[in-house]
Amino acid sequence: MKITFKESFTKLRDTIARERRLGETEQEDLFKDPDMLKRLNEIEKMDKEDKNHILYAIDAFIKSVKLKNIAAL
Repeated sequence: MKITFKESFTKLRDTIARERRLGETEQEDLFKDPDMLKRLNEIEKMDKEDKNHILYAIDAFIKSVKLKNIAAL
């Protein structure tokens, strides 16, 4: 099952909003980082297929880092 960029972005936005309501603000800095905002804006301008490929690659890197960190414990 593939997740579209819009679905991923919406999920991220909703998670951040929920954490703000709970008083957790660590991820809030994500949207204060101008480089991250620039990247997200550039991805948003791309066509759907390119967005999906980029998100697929990003998700793979995130999983890899998480697994590496778990293995290091």
